[in-house]
Amino acid sequence: MVKAGIYLVARLAPGYADSPPWRITIISLGLLSMILAGWRAMRAYDLKLVLAFGTVSQLGFMMVLVGIGTRDAALAGMTMVVAHAMFKAALFMVVGIIDHTTGTRDLRKLAHLGKAAPALAIIASLAAASMAGLPPLLGFVGKEAALESVLETNALGHWSSIAVVTVIVLGSILTVGYSVRFIWGAFGRKTLSKPSPAVSKMHKPGWLFLFAPGLLAVLGLAAGILSPQLEKLLTPYSTTLALARTPITTSHCGTDSTLRCCSRASSSPAVSRSTSHSVRSADCTSSTRRWATPTVSTTRPCVAWTPSRCA
Repeated sequence: MVKAGIYLVARLAPGYADSPPWRITIISLGLLSMILAGWRAMRAYDLKLVLAFGTVSQLGFMMVLVGIGTRDAALAGMTMVVAHAMFKAALFMVVGIIDHTTGTRDLRKLAHLGKAAPALAIIASLAAASMAGLPPLLGFVGKEAALESVLETNALGHWSSIAVVTVIVLGSILTVGYSVRFIWGAFGRKTLSKPSPAVSKMHKPGWLFLFAPGLLAVLGLAAGILSPQLEKLLTPYSTTLALARTPITTSHCGTDSTLRCCSRASSSPAVSRSTSHSVRSADCTSSTRRWATPTVSTTRPCVAWTPSRCA
């Protein structure tokens, strides 16, 4: 349910992505949520609150991606939705196990839990690594795709793209920070020579408790390695958005002039290509001041072109 807003924006994006007020509102609110919630997660002591604020921060990040309105950004956004579902569900279940076995979620009352429950610590570390965006987990794939899609998008201006990426990087630094804070707070020794009272009195979780979060953590690793197959499942949504277009003008008109068209086509959220096509313009008559009419000399048409007015 926490992703209902992301779903709504993603469903509306194909129709509203070209509207400047839509894009400005969605991206601004997403970036603000990412930074403020990430900062709050760094100041929380309840493990569940750390994850809750982290969720708000991640939702802001996903809101930015689906709000940009390009295919690459949308594909990266959907990848992050899947990655977030895996690692955050696993981490919330880990917190539930900790609360059930120790009777507390306060990270100040937990010490040496990693030694007392090593399997739980491994599961939590794997899920937190995906949240922080470490390779080869799916969180890393989604975050790399997100950064590249924002940097190379034509939907935003040059400086706007740099500004958005800068804020995303700052938010990602906070994400790494509260991921480390979660693992250290739950399983670290905290300079104590022996387990804290809550940990010393705990009962070890059974394998049935560990199975569900363990499965999700492993799936996050497998999905990262097999991300090309996951892409095939997510691509149909991204195709509902228009391709980014870069118009390039000719410097002059004439029978020998050449128009260079660049079409951005991407089959992967982390890879984009530019293909060039030579276009020969028809004769222009300066007296009638007509627009040049190009004819494509290759079998693949250009997606966008803007000819210069004849002199």
